[in-house]
Formats: sequence, structure tokens, C-alpha cells
Amino acid sequence: MKTGGREIPDDEDGNPFKTISQLVGCGTSIATLATAIEKDGVYTWDRFGRFGKASDEDKALALDLLEAQYKWASDPEADRREDPRSPMDQCEGDWTNPFERFGWAAEVEPDFKNICQTQVEDVPKKDLRVKRKAPDAFVGAFARLLVEIAKRDPDINIDEMPGIKADLLAVAIKFDGLEHPLSTFDSYIEGLCKFKRGGRPSKYYMQLFPEYFK
Repeated sequence: MKTGGREIPDDEDGNPFKTISQLVGCGTSIATLATAIEKDGVYTWDRFGRFGKASDEDKALALDLLEAQYKWASDPEADRREDPRSPMDQCEGDWTNPFERFGWAAEVEPDFKNICQTQVEDVPKKDLRVKRKAPDAFVGAFARLLVEIAKRDPDINIDEMPGIKADLLAVAIKFDGLEHPLSTFDSYIEGLCKFKRGGRPSKYYMQLFPEYFK
């Protein structure tokens, strides 16, 4: 989508914005993401809160973040350090998390598969995919939310939840304060419910819980 000659992600069509953190968590390699940023650029919010394609300075910051994550993944001693967490995990839960600042919407997402297939990559043996066990308190609160959804919609199938995960997160925050970055929420609900393939943003949860969205 172009507005005033400026290319921006077409979120009006419901394309989800995928952050660097989410992409790494889903298995996209550091090398692939670095090449994508160098060749195609990346989207972010600047220091004034304006959203658009990253400046050269911000692109350099995104690449520095990936470099730090790669160095951690390649370091055989990382697990023995005083803080064994990756740079990405150290930023988890911080509202200024730089790994959540950069990314692409579906309409402008680079062809990661093609990039990976057309370059030689040194892939660290350490698995960078995000695997987080949901705390018991989260599981209990989320179970209560699913029960409430089932009460309001007896036809709900938790193996084919409507909408997208961001829609469910919005009501989860209001229902029981389950406020987490989307990547963390995604990890926590794995095994608790599933979403339809190719799901689109939906007002289903807003309509099911109108008291939260007045």
C-alpha cells in the first residue's frame, strides 16, 4: 500500500505485522533476516513515534541486534555465563524491547525462503526458536477465559479459534490481565488452543465481550 507516495504495510487489509522476535521464534535464521534487512529494508517506529521504513541508522541498529543474537547462539560457553539468556530473552517483557520494534507486514514481507535457499548460511547449533512454558497462573487464567468463551458461544471449537492470536490477546488482557508480548502469548497458548489456518483479524471477541470494548 502507498499513501502519499510512501510505502507502508497494508494493515487495513488485516496483514499481521511480524517482528524480528517473532520471526526468530518461528525459526527464521539470523542470516536470512540480516540479508532481508540489507536488501529490502525493514519497518519500524522512529524516535518520534512515526511508523515507516527504517532509516539507515535504524537499519544498522536492527542488524546490531541480530549480530548480538547470533554471537550468543554461536557461543558454546553462553549457557555457563552468569546470565545465560539470549539478548532477545533479556529484553522479553520490556515495553521498549528493541527486537519488537522492527519487522514487516505480510504485504511487504521479504521472501525469506528464497533468501535462505540462495545463500550459504552458518546456522548455530543452538535452537533459537522461542520455547517458553506457560506459568501455572497463566494456564489457570487462560482456561477460565476459554470456559467463558464457551459459555457465550457453545459452538466454539478451541482447535479452530476464530480470528488471529492478536484478537484473542486483546480480550485476554481485559479479561484477566494476561498482558504479554504477542510472541510470549503465542508460546504460552501452544497446546491450549489452535487457530484456523489463514485466519484473518476478526471482531468476534469484541462482539462476544462487548463490555470490554465500549
